[in-house]
Amino acid sequence: MAKKNVVIKRKKKKLILIRLSIISLILLTSIIYVATILNKPHFTTQAQTIEYLNDSLIVSNLETRSIPNRFSTEQREYLASFNLPDETLEQLTSSPKFNIDSMQTYANILKSNRNYSVQYALNYVLYPNVKTNFYKDTVEVAHPDNLLVLVNKNYRLPSDYIPSDLVYLNVPLYRPDTNNEANYLRKVAADALSSLFSAANQEKGYALIARSGYRSYKTQVNLYNNYVSTNGQQYADSYSARAGHSEHQTGLTIDITAKSVNEGLSQTFGQSKEGAWVAENAHRFGFIIRYPQGRTAETGYEYEPWHLRYVGVDAATYIYENNLILEDYLLEKGDIGSL
Repeated sequence: MAKKNVVIKRKKKKLILIRLSIISLILLTSIIYVATILNKPHFTTQAQTIEYLNDSLIVSNLETRSIPNRFSTEQREYLASFNLPDETLEQLTSSPKFNIDSMQTYANILKSNRNYSVQYALNYVLYPNVKTNFYKDTVEVAHPDNLLVLVNKNYRLPSDYIPSDLVYLNVPLYRPDTNNEANYLRKVAADALSSLFSAANQEKGYALIARSGYRSYKTQVNLYNNYVSTNGQQYADSYSARAGHSEHQTGLTIDITAKSVNEGLSQTFGQSKEGAWVAENAHRFGFIIRYPQGRTAETGYEYEPWHLRYVGVDAATYIYENNLILEDYLLEKGDIGSL
């Protein structure tokens, strides 16, 4: 009797296992059927099913982000990992300038405390030598007459470039002499300088002095070589430009001073009442402090409060209000390649 009960129990247990197997088979078949209808991959194991559900969740999350479908799921997941705002990510990835291999650089720029734009980040990668690699990969500018022309340690003017509209300055001069090229600027800059000097005098009673304006390529060769022979190349590159790389050759740049600093060119001008007024008001007349304090790593030059560059009122105001340098403005607003 006992043996009979054992046999019955075994049969019941076997029957239960068979039923469970049938149920499992039905469930798996249902999943495969549904997947086939939905054109999804087939699953043969529980692990594959879980993996599919996880992948589906990732795709679902990515679909809520503004990332173009032209990127693979893996690429979209990579882009999303930088946690940029959807609008920023959409602007970035939809641009023809975008390169996914440079995503880390884009993210670093856009997350910096300077509030750079997407356009800035894209152009920074596209034109890597605008603010770095000084004198390593120089480019000759295509349009030297452009008021926004970039002339720095990587962008140079043609050696034969001479502005066609130079005029003698109608402001107090360090050494008045019509034969002195330093007393000339392009007309638009000369007129703006007259307005700047007049405003300083009328508003505050300050008497500014123009010390050095236009400078030819040949003059710059001699000046730079003199700096090198006297103080060495490292010092020369901090305060003077190599020939072709000087903004003075554009006819849009002027060095100014005042009697309060003995009519010299030194950083103390920035601490003078005249220098402080110029720093706060130059943009009203289209000028910027070209080499501001704290930006040496990006401009390649030490702080020069006396060095003004004419860029026009709109550009100068934007640069002033956003605490930018010219390179920043061009990367953000313009196409470097067209200058």
